[in-house]
Amino acid sequence: VNEFVWTGSSGSIIRFQGSFVGSISNISVIEITDDTNLPRIDYTGGEGHWLFEPQSTNLLTYSEQIGTDILVSNLSVDNNETTSPEGLVNAGMITTTTAAQPRMESTVNSNSTYAISCFIKKNIGDYFGFGHYQSGLGNSFIRFNISSGLDSDISYDGTSISDGKIQAFNENWYRISAKITTGSSGGSGKFAAMRSSSFSYSDLGNKYYIYGLQLEEGSFATSYIPTNGSTVTRLADAANGAGSSDLINSTEGLLYAEIAALADGGSSRTISLSNGSYDNSVRIQFYSSTNEIEMRIVVQGVIQAIQRVAIANTLLFNKIAIKYKENDFQLWVNGSVLRFDTSGTVPASGTLS
Repeated sequence: VNEFVWTGSSGSIIRFQGSFVGSISNISVIEITDDTNLPRIDYTGGEGHWLFEPQSTNLLTYSEQIGTDILVSNLSVDNNETTSPEGLVNAGMITTTTAAQPRMESTVNSNSTYAISCFIKKNIGDYFGFGHYQSGLGNSFIRFNISSGLDSDISYDGTSISDGKIQAFNENWYRISAKITTGSSGGSGKFAAMRSSSFSYSDLGNKYYIYGLQLEEGSFATSYIPTNGSTVTRLADAANGAGSSDLINSTEGLLYAEIAALADGGSSRTISLSNGSYDNSVRIQFYSSTNEIEMRIVVQGVIQAIQRVAIANTLLFNKIAIKYKENDFQLWVNGSVLRFDTSGTVPASGTLS
């Protein structure tokens, strides 16, 4: 190119002139923004994917100024110590001062489900994790190896913490998350420094960079919601009017999506062509059973074709397509037809809008 100009969010400008051949790398993997009503874009793998997330609230009122609103025990905190995944010097550092459960903790309600998450980076010490304490049942812990960054190195002690995930970011940052299921006593959720030989303990002087503490009600962690003095709620993502009714053929067609589930099992989630109702619809569905995809075609309230198939992992991106035509329905996954139905009608012309 003869000229390339890039303008940063702070107004800074990078300008190339003359002959230039090259590439730009190290772009933030997942967009972090203070605007809670913008869609979150996941750039993992180099392509942008819209994260259709549910409404969620970060219950911690200071997600970056560590220790302002969260109880800190046996740790010293230095805020604004290093560059965070956001690209600003707003990540803190915690140092273990006593080996007896170095932690940060916040109260959780009884009989509830929470997702707990944060960004963590190694300084001195290989292990970090989360804990949950409830009266009468003691502690449960999950421990992540932040040197390896592998899901296979996640370990558990206790029953009230599950579904641990670790996700790599730039500059050796990881985002770790887990689900806490509370009992009748509620208790507290913990961000805990750990070591390999003992849950909830860490060698003296171990240091960890930390950023973006988040505690939210729900079964899985959504993308980061920054807070600075109050809880913040991000509205649910929604895409409306994504296709023109003039381009939708009611009598035959193909409904396609390259898609990954944010969580798996327990609820059904659907993308459909319809007239605004279930009674006339062509549907791709993550079924409530683990790792199952469903095809469903409904005409005037009557199911004409329904097929389900189990796939390896709905949390990974899969190419899913439904072909619909009278007496010819097919469910395709990643280029192969896995289920079909040769009997059934389709909506009348002009029905699907």
